[in-house]
This record gives sequence, C-alpha cells and structure tokens, in this order.
Amino acid sequence: MSVAGRWTAPASLAALVLLSCGTERGPLNGESGQNRAGAGGEAGSGFAGRGGTTSIGDTGGAGGSMNACESRCDVDGGVAGTSGGASGSNGGQNGGGAGSGGSAGSGGADAGSEEAASVYYVTTGSSFEDASEYTLGPMEVAYPAPDRSLFVVVQSASNGVTVAERVRVNGVEATKLVAVGEDVMPSAPSALFSIPFPSDLQATVEVEMSSTVVRCAVSLLVAYGLQNTTGVDDSETLVAKTSGSLSVDVAAGGSVITALAMATNSTGPTAQLTGFQGTGFSEVLAEGTPTLILVGVSGSRNAGPEVVNMVASDSTFNFRAFVAAVH
Repeated sequence: MSVAGRWTAPASLAALVLLSCGTERGPLNGESGQNRAGAGGEAGSGFAGRGGTTSIGDTGGAGGSMNACESRCDVDGGVAGTSGGASGSNGGQNGGGAGSGGSAGSGGADAGSEEAASVYYVTTGSSFEDASEYTLGPMEVAYPAPDRSLFVVVQSASNGVTVAERVRVNGVEATKLVAVGEDVMPSAPSALFSIPFPSDLQATVEVEMSSTVVRCAVSLLVAYGLQNTTGVDDSETLVAKTSGSLSVDVAAGGSVITALAMATNSTGPTAQLTGFQGTGFSEVLAEGTPTLILVGVSGSRNAGPEVVNMVASDSTFNFRAFVAAVH
C-alpha cells in the first residue's frame, strides 16, 4: 500500500504540531542540552522540545534545534513542573542536561537511573487508501540496543465497526495492549501494540483491520530499559465530545502513553493535553471528514496516579482516547 503525503496543519494547531525533522542527529547523552531540549514553558510545563518539534500540553516549551532530530530525546532529565524540558538520557543510563530555564535532572529515576525506562515518540506514517490491510514504512528507528522495545499506535477512521486485529513489524507479530473506539460506528479507533525491537534500524508495519477503513495512521514510540516487557501496568479509555480526564497508576520511573483520534468538521481543529510533559505528535488527516490524531508519551517522575486532561475544540463528534502506563 502506498503511504500518502502528510497534510501541514494550520497555525491553530501550533500547540500540537511536530514540524519536519532534520536529518542531522544530536548527541545521545545530554551533553548538548541547548540543542536537544526545548525551552521550558511556564513553571517548566509542557513537552520538552524534541528536535524539530513544538510542544503538546501546558503552555509548553518551544521546539529543540533541528540538529537534534533523534529517536531518544527530551524526557529523561529535569523534574516536570519545576524545571524546563530537559534533554534525553542515554537509554536511562545518564541523566539529561537541563533545558532552558531548568536545572539538571537529579534524584532517583529523574537522573536517568538504571531502574527508569525511557520512552520517546519517533515518527508517524499514514495512508488515505480505503482498505482493511496497510503496509506503512519502512520508517527509521535509530539507536538499537538489547533492551529496546517498540510501541505501535494504530489509528483509523471508519464508517463501520472495525478492530485493529493484527500488527506485524518487519514480519514479526506485535502484542495488542489496549484499544478504544472499536465497538461503535462510525468511529476513529486507536489501539496500542508492543514488540521487542533490539537490532533493526527500520520498521515496516503491516496492519490488518477487521473491516475496511477510509484512512489509517501508524505512530512509533521507542522504549529502552522496560522492566515490564509483557504489557501495560494500567490503562484507561475515554469517549467524550469536548473534554475529559483519564487517570492511571504509574510505577516509579514509568511513562504514560496517550493517543486521541477525532472526526472533525473544522478546518483548524485543536486538542490539548494538560498535566502532561514529554514528546509527541499531532496531525489532521484531511480527506472527506478529516480526522485529528494525537500521540504522546510522558515520563513520570514519581510513583502514583497520573491524570491527563484532554480538551478538544470540535463538539460535533466524540473523540476516542486512551492512556497507558508502562515502566
């Protein structure tokens, strides 16, 4: 299946949109915090800037340097809410340097201890074909490691009830962890899959839906040092029109993955996350009735409940969202 080109979101999505990444890669171990970490928002809230990205969430930091477009970045150092977005660690081995307006990560999992997993957004591919099977990629997934895993978020737009039945990455079947919006019609369902991914540099993702959908998107998130490699620690799903909250219990040093999909009549739809810092992506799949998709991952500094608040601008349709805690 061919992969359609991406639509560039309007300025009204500036709080959500990731810009095109440059090809040059920055350092992994947090040596160059200025190039690798976005400036922190007020009180350090919002996503730390990934190379070539803007923020998603609370009045977040500006995007990082275009010279730092890599798959392992921007969550592991610095304390959310008290420092600016910090640069990423070397797979949880070294704490990241401070982001603008922040201090260096310190203390337990925040310093990139060996107990803390690191999870980052990598890339998204999409297709506008009407189909029940899609092949997207190959998509680059740099920095192999024995403890590397891949999370795959599948999002689609359907006129009938449809289920993401199967995902293969480079021919190997992934495990389905959580899904939302697969029991109603029409819908914009989202599903999360995972697979060990220690060595490959590229990922080709095959998706099998239970029925034909009108478009499909696949987002990749890379994880290093997962302690729970069999699935999520906790998850919650949400169907709402304009706003709602989801809460999951997070293990110490864990991360929270979230996804939202919504049909929209608006030419400039928006969705906002609050209480959330990390890396992510938002895009409008503009064809027919457009679909707004959002994927993000946030590092959690302490064990306990993590609340994610979501607000969407178009009250015509329900959005479907999930939040999953991993560590």
